[in-house]
Amino acid sequence: METTSHSGNSLTSPRDSKTYPYLPTELLEQILTEAWLSLMSPSERRDFVKAISRAFKIWSATLARICSRDVYTSLPPSSRNRHSIEEELPLRWGTLPDYPPFQLCRSFTQQILLPSYADPSLDSFTRFGRLRKRAMKDLLSTFRGISYAPNISELSVEYFSPASNENRSSSQIIALHLAIVRLEVEYTFSSDTPLWLIDELGLTGRRKQGKSIHAPWEVPDLDHISTSDTGPSSFGDVLRLCPHLEMPTTQSFGINLRILSSSDIVPQYSSIVHGPISFPVIRKWMPENAKNQNRNGRIPEIISGKALGLVLDNPTHSRGRCLHLTNATRTIGVFSQRSESY
Repeated sequence: METTSHSGNSLTSPRDSKTYPYLPTELLEQILTEAWLSLMSPSERRDFVKAISRAFKIWSATLARICSRDVYTSLPPSSRNRHSIEEELPLRWGTLPDYPPFQLCRSFTQQILLPSYADPSLDSFTRFGRLRKRAMKDLLSTFRGISYAPNISELSVEYFSPASNENRSSSQIIALHLAIVRLEVEYTFSSDTPLWLIDELGLTGRRKQGKSIHAPWEVPDLDHISTSDTGPSSFGDVLRLCPHLEMPTTQSFGINLRILSSSDIVPQYSSIVHGPISFPVIRKWMPENAKNQNRNGRIPEIISGKALGLVLDNPTHSRGRCLHLTNATRTIGVFSQRSESY
C-alpha cells in the first residue's frame, strides 16, 4: 500500500521494514506528526491514514493521538457539529479512552475542494483578495461550531483546486491561519439588553445550532466582536477584513466585556471574535423592578465563564506591537451576515 504526495514521491508501506516497530516512541510520534502536518489534499490524507492504520498497532495508536491534536475536516460549515466531526475523524476516539473528544485539540483545519468549474488558471479564483474574503467567511462559520477546548490555539482553512486529467492530485491554492486565544471573560449587561440577544450570542448556554440558511422569521447567525478602541469607527477594520458581515446598528445593547485572563498576548490593534461561554456562571441578576424585566423575562446582570477568541489582526496598524488582554475592557459590536454575501 502506498500513497502519493504532491511532489510525486511515494510513501513506502511501513511493513517494508521490520525495524520500524522498534523506533523510540518519541521519534515515531515526531515522524508521524511531521507527515500529518505536511501539505496533503483531503484524498491524500485519507490514503495516508489507510496506510498507517494497516500497519503496526503502535503506529495506528500514535496517529490517533496526532489526529486528535491537529484536526482536519472537509465537512461544510452547514453540517458541522461535534458529532459529525467525530464521525469523520480517520481514527475513532475509542483508541483514546483516557481523553474526551477535543480535549487535546490544538489546531483545527477545514479543507475545501473548489468546484470543477473553478479552473485554477482563472484570475477570479486565484486572486488572493477574492479567496481571502471567502476564507474569512468560512473561518467564522467554522468558529461558530467549535466549543471550548483547553489547548486549541489555531484555526485554518485550506482551498484546493480540482484534480485535472494530467494531475490526479489536487493542488493547494491558498491557506489562511488565524490564532485562537482562550479567555476567562466577564460580561455585564444593562436593563436595556434584550434577553434573546444574550441567548443568541451564546452567553447563557442556550445558543441554537448555526445554520447555513435561515427562514425569514428566524434570527440570523450573530457574531459579537470586540476592539480595544471605542466609538463606531473602531469596527471599520472588522468590516474591511470580513466584507460578508454587516453591522445593523452601532448600538452596543448595553453589553460590557472584561477579560479576566488570556492564554496569550494579541497584536495591539486586533479585533476578537468571541465564541459562546463554556459553563456560564450567572454572578448577579437584575433587580426585579428593572426596566424591561417583566417583558423580556429575568435578565442576568453579570455572567462569567471561559470562551474562545478568534484573533483578527491588522498588521498595518499593529506593526508588531502586542497587547496583554488580562483585565482589559473591550468595546463590543454585534454583527450579522449580509444576505447577499457570497
